[in-house]
Amino acid sequence: MEQNGFQPDYITHLLMFQCFCRLGLVYEADIILRSMIMKNYTLDICVYGSFIHGLCKSGKLREADKLFKKLINKETTLRVPNVKPGRRAIFQLNVSGAIPEIMAYEAYCRSLCNVGQLEEAGVVLKALMSKRNVPETCVYGSFIRGLCRAGRVSEAMEFFNTMRKKGWVSNVEITLCVIKALCEIAKTNEALGLFDELSKGGFVPTTSVINDFLTGYWRERQLNDAMRLFERIMDGSCGKPDASTYSIMVTGLCENGHLSKALCIFQEMINNKVPVNGSLYDIIIRGLCKIGSFQEAHMLLNEMIENGYLASYLGWSSLVDSMLELDGEGLSEGYITPVHSHQQERGVL
Repeated sequence: MEQNGFQPDYITHLLMFQCFCRLGLVYEADIILRSMIMKNYTLDICVYGSFIHGLCKSGKLREADKLFKKLINKETTLRVPNVKPGRRAIFQLNVSGAIPEIMAYEAYCRSLCNVGQLEEAGVVLKALMSKRNVPETCVYGSFIRGLCRAGRVSEAMEFFNTMRKKGWVSNVEITLCVIKALCEIAKTNEALGLFDELSKGGFVPTTSVINDFLTGYWRERQLNDAMRLFERIMDGSCGKPDASTYSIMVTGLCENGHLSKALCIFQEMINNKVPVNGSLYDIIIRGLCKIGSFQEAHMLLNEMIENGYLASYLGWSSLVDSMLELDGEGLSEGYITPVHSHQQERGVL
């Protein structure tokens, strides 16, 4: 970037750092961190929490535990030394007291949950609660979702009921966490039971909750239930649709072989000026290629590029491969060459 005259600021550094950490690319994240230290940028919970996640994601659990313990160590004060090559930069920093203790616990617990290390996460969560600290609801939610994903639904429900009885967190908030977790593992009937409990207390469903149920229906391949709920959303009797609502429906319909219905909803998004992201274009393009609608796929590919999105490898290769399979190079040449040139102009190819 800097060689091309672009000077990355704090936000650019942080975003790149977080992206590498989410992918578990701690070596690359360490390079960005060294640059942040050299520029005297503030290192806060976003940095430390992200690096803990990166270490967990890459399987370096001992290092993650070491960093967590450094963060909660209160014996020394924060000091930023000259970082040397070799050892990870974050371990050369004296990070004691850099962030509140509860934040360190929360970041470590959520990271462990996200990579399925539930026994360790449970130990950290119990240690946090033993200090009479009340974690954010999202921490409980991460633990519940982790248990559900691991097939330990009964344990998740037991933990949920315990938290409700203690009254440490909002009943609505933690119930919504469980509903989301159940929908993610295609247990919408159980989620509906909890939703009914909330509704009796006057809870008005938000769009995000409705989207959770749509996700659950598609994971159970319940086309009719998903369509009925979507129709209720569209007529205003059950929340309001957002970009995610449309995206969930289009993706679900395409993946379950209902391309014509997906195209109708996709066109409705365009008509209503609902933002369409690159991945949604990609799904539709691949669906059109599967049924041989190359002209429509080509038009959408051009539209996608015109709107500033990069044609993904999957979308591009689906269009090219499908055409070449049909008639060698004859039919494809008229479509592929203009798109190829257009992407070259934008520096994509």
